Amino acid sequence: MIRDVFEIYNRNLILILFLCIFMVIPISMFMYFLDILMQQSNIIELKNVFSVFLITLNFAILFPAFFYVTKNDLLDNPVKIRHSFLFFAERFGVIFLMTAVIYFLSVFSFFLLFIPTIIGMAMIILIPLFSEKERVSDILKGVWGVILKENVFILIDLLLIFSINAVVWVLITSIVTGLETNTMVYVFLRAFVNSIVYPFIFIYLTLKYRQKDIHIQA
Repeated sequence: MIRDVFEIYNRNLILILFLCIFMVIPISMFMYFLDILMQQSNIIELKNVFSVFLITLNFAILFPAFFYVTKNDLLDNPVKIRHSFLFFAERFGVIFLMTAVIYFLSVFSFFLLFIPTIIGMAMIILIPLFSEKERVSDILKGVWGVILKENVFILIDLLLIFSINAVVWVLITSIVTGLETNTMVYVFLRAFVNSIVYPFIFIYLTLKYRQKDIHIQA
């Protein structure tokens, strides 16, 4: 599967670079600036909860554009840059709302029982994989079907996503250690890490959890 991920990435390299430059980096920088402003605010309580929400939301809303690219690559359909941005814009609202609702329900359920929190985070990762569905009920049906089928493997993928981001971030920050950096540089580096890591993660998750389904629908 890793080989397939790199093959899809290479076949769509120009398109993915455009998405990274004009979507992943700007949106990620915006989210990280919001996080910094929120951490400096004296009004917002539970700052860490909202900080993790912004990181989670950033991941979720960027996913559909890359899902669209991967899906069409699997179907041998040509993909235009404009269509990828349009798909992102069309699905932004539903992904935003579903991510917010499920995230905060999961966070507050943590104080009652840990399992629903894990399920909630798994759902947030899987929701963009069904972003082509028009109805929320169809998205949830698809997500729940994957959770019931894959269960523990989704937890492994959650750990994998966190680990890869952490390793790449440590490597990049170690390069600039000792250099004089400001907030702008820090935010750009975080966004740059996302532009490196996220496309591979998005393609991998699409192949793992939707490849067979996409071919069957075709």
